[in-house]
Amino acid sequence: MNAILLRTVTIILCLVLIGLLQNKIEAVEDNNDTTKLLYVPDIRVLHGLMLGDDAVAADLLWLRSIFYIASYHDHDAHDSEENHTRHEHEHEHDTHEHKDDSDQSNGEMDFLKNASVQNLLFSNEHSSEAMHLSKLLNMVTDLDSLFVTPFFEGALTLGLVFGRYDEALELLNKGIIALPDSWEMYYYSGFIKLFYLNDMNGSSDDMINAAMKPNVPPIVVQQAAAIKVGLGQREMVIEFLKTLYETTENGDLKEKIENMLAVYDLGMPKAPIDKKDIGDSLDSMLNNL
Repeated sequence: MNAILLRTVTIILCLVLIGLLQNKIEAVEDNNDTTKLLYVPDIRVLHGLMLGDDAVAADLLWLRSIFYIASYHDHDAHDSEENHTRHEHEHEHDTHEHKDDSDQSNGEMDFLKNASVQNLLFSNEHSSEAMHLSKLLNMVTDLDSLFVTPFFEGALTLGLVFGRYDEALELLNKGIIALPDSWEMYYYSGFIKLFYLNDMNGSSDDMINAAMKPNVPPIVVQQAAAIKVGLGQREMVIEFLKTLYETTENGDLKEKIENMLAVYDLGMPKAPIDKKDIGDSLDSMLNNL
């Protein structure tokens, strides 16, 4: 009981001290620009303050990361409105310039050059904001390498919010090594490669790896197969689905694979396909990339 009380008091004191130190550092700057300042104790200090409980230290630092990200929320909302207006003007100016290029793309789509999704996907590319975030996330995952959430949520924030795709992929690769049975690492790596880097082959490989992991949602398997088929690798997809069908114990996934095999093998589905299933639209979209 005394040990629990001591640990609780220690954690509270650490939070208070970190907050006070951050305020002191910020007060030194005349403009009080919090976007340039961030105080985080050394990882060895956190280890000592938490009495060797690195999991607790990782939890606290993950919370610090969330607050750090949140400090840019209002600023990003303002910037996104400006970017939306700017992209609209750029779209009007560049529509005719890109039309010929898109007509010669042989069905391939580079999302970076697609004006219709620029505001959605590329509103804050290579941002110089939250430059300490990658360091924070690496500290969190160094303290607790089994803490799944900071790997993929942190990577998505680095990529989708701040447009730093290299940092995002580095964090996900680190997660793949630390948590080899986690489907999330491969899936979100494939997501970033597909929508942000126009790397169809790299994305399809990551998606296939994600689809082979335990407890993967059936929709991930469907996306992996659709991307491979879109690359013209139908036979490989059929073999992959047959192998997965034999190894999985997930009944819902087996039923989904039966339908997918029937469609890709030009046979009749064993189970009826719901035409309103979002997966049907997903297949069509990804096959036409």
